[in-house]
Amino acid sequence: MPADCVSTGSCTLLVTYKTNGGKLDFAISASNMPSGSFAALAFSDDGKMGNDLVLACVDGSSMLTTWNLPQKSNIPGVEGISLESLGTEIEDGFKTCTFTLNEQITAAPPDQSPVQFDLINSRQFLLLAAGSMSASGELLTYHSQNKLASAGSVALKSVEPVGSATTVLIRVHGVLMIIAWMASASCGMMLARYFKETWKGSQNCFDKDRWFVLHVSLMVVTLVCTLVGGTIIFSDRGFDPFRAAFLKEYQHPVVGAICIIFMIIQPIMAFFRPHPNEPSRPIFNWAHWFVGNAAYGFGLIAILMAGELPAASFLPSDSWSLLILIFIGVHVLNHLVLIVQRAWAKNATAVEAGCDGCEDVFNGKNDTKRNDLKGSDCRVGAVIIYVFFYWVYSVVMIALIISATEGKEGFFDCESSSAEAEAEAEAE
Repeated sequence: MPADCVSTGSCTLLVTYKTNGGKLDFAISASNMPSGSFAALAFSDDGKMGNDLVLACVDGSSMLTTWNLPQKSNIPGVEGISLESLGTEIEDGFKTCTFTLNEQITAAPPDQSPVQFDLINSRQFLLLAAGSMSASGELLTYHSQNKLASAGSVALKSVEPVGSATTVLIRVHGVLMIIAWMASASCGMMLARYFKETWKGSQNCFDKDRWFVLHVSLMVVTLVCTLVGGTIIFSDRGFDPFRAAFLKEYQHPVVGAICIIFMIIQPIMAFFRPHPNEPSRPIFNWAHWFVGNAAYGFGLIAILMAGELPAASFLPSDSWSLLILIFIGVHVLNHLVLIVQRAWAKNATAVEAGCDGCEDVFNGKNDTKRNDLKGSDCRVGAVIIYVFFYWVYSVVMIALIISATEGKEGFFDCESSSAEAEAEAEAE
């Protein structure tokens, strides 16, 4: 751990094993293991924590056998495990516990039926974790960040390296949310806010203004990507990210869930919107504005928080935060430019048309005035520039999500790549 660290020499937690007659010799090694911490190996039949035998190296000096319950709590007192410690050592900053297990073992957790493990002939998922011990020193505490599962079940008689679990679904979730909120929603909301007085008289076959058709189309893309992305990550992670211990450190799941709730409310509210001339229309306008902006805000915050998640450890968190903050900065600048332009355009239109009917022109109630608000060409030029920026920037972010690998301090980690190349050249 982290994933694929053996090839890069960047492991912080490593488990090795070998057959030895009718037994298996294991070694659990961890770097920077402070006092009161553990590094652990668990055998799982499904690749997820719960109903698992756990073998923990505590402080790099002793072994502890515990059991993970289905509720994912940890209990000591497992009987029937003939674990023989072979010793501990400290070398190059790594603390290592070595021990031996029989190939056939029967674990008897407290108040539960014994569970048999055939470590040679049956296949097991291997779970790795590191964290802090409880105050009593008898239990492993929740390890929200440092954990990893094997990509598939493992036959321990195999001599092949064990790969880590895939991050494909996590990456797909991230890609869909980037499309939804950084690309599609940004453009759709901009059109609805600043282009109601543009493209007047350019209705489509449904007799709807062009800005409205584009706005609805983009927000449908946002809705679909959000729902599909949310479904994918829930199918992969379930309710595990909503555990109190996890949420104490990472609020991304709650922020993302709030975003999805607002996103679902928004189209339902829009479907039942009152007619423009009804007295309740202003209430709808404010509610629609608030829910839409709340969903957008929570969406961007959730994307910003994603860089800190353990499951997204392939993303360099510092670079990720910087890229999102740059996007938000440009987005704010975009709105400031269009706000100033709209204020100028309204003032210029009012001076030209006089005060009578000005409000009708601005709010679109006067169907006899089909001329664009002043500065239409400027607004169209601005929207072309900003739409291009939003989508190109989003494509770059998507490419980074797809190509990001473990062990880099940044997306553009040129120095480490150069250092590796120099080291290889010297070795040759």
